Amino acid sequence: MWVKSIKESAARTAKVRARLKAEAAQILNLCEDDAITITEISCGASDCPDSETVMIIMRAGQTAQAIKFRGPAIHIDSMMLQLTLAPLCKTE
Repeated sequence: MWVKSIKESAARTAKVRARLKAEAAQILNLCEDDAITITEISCGASDCPDSETVMIIMRAGQTAQAIKFRGPAIHIDSMMLQLTLAPLCKTE
């Protein structure tokens, strides 16, 4: 029973990450040579949230940029993503 729960949770997480990657790519006007990774990490330090989501934006030929969100990826909505990524948008 718990194996099914773990598989369902992993599937939900994969869907959330795919949605976030697609939305971020659109917001940032990324091309197919660019990439995004999304990782959820736990932090044991007292000044950290229980978990945070790290998004790495890798534009071809540029230095990668890391964006941190407090909490799990499932809590990141479209508005939060838009507001957080707006300063990184290309102005070309």
